[in-house]
Order: sequence, then structure tokens, then C-alpha cells
Amino acid sequence: MKSIVAIFTAAAIATTAIAATGTAQAAPLTAPSVVQMQDSAPAVETVGYRHRRRVAAGTAAGIAIGLSAIAIGSALATPRPRRCYIERVEVWSPRRQAFIIRDREVCR
Repeated sequence: MKSIVAIFTAAAIATTAIAATGTAQAAPLTAPSVVQMQDSAPAVETVGYRHRRRVAAGTAAGIAIGLSAIAIGSALATPRPRRCYIERVEVWSPRRQAFIIRDREVCR
């Protein structure tokens, strides 16, 4: 049961990482009705170096995909635990010339 949960968790992480690699865009929530330009304000304003955002998103996606691959590999590599129980069985005893009840361990 734990391996099934681990596989589905890893698949969810991988799906989220693949879906999150799109480009980020910003838009105003409400557009102003009248745009007023000041004479001293420039028409285009430089806000910073934008290439870093794409590199960071790719790195984050790569890390998430790698971690999900590790989780899937470890879930598939772990052996299933053996489930053992004690079962009472009747066994013929040639010494007593009768059936006797013995406990036998059964593992699956």
C-alpha cells in the first residue's frame, strides 16, 4: 500500500513540475480608464534582467522531475513485506496412530 501511495505522489510531483514550466506573465487586474502621462516620465522603463526567471523556472522543474524520479525508483525497488500468520493444521502421526493438531507458520 505504501508503494502505491509513493508512486502516485511521485507522479503528482512530476505532473506539477512539467505544468509549472510555462512562462510567467503579469497583467493588471483592472485597466485604468484614462492614462495620464507626465512630461518628465519616460515612455519605457527598464525594470531588470528578465532572463533569470526562465533559468530559475527550468532549474526548479529539473529538480522536481529528478526528485519524482527518485521517489518512483525507490518505491519500485523496495521489497514487499512478507505477511505471515499461524495456521492450525491436522497432521497424521504414525507414532500415535491418530491425527494431531499442529501450528504451522504460513508466509505469503
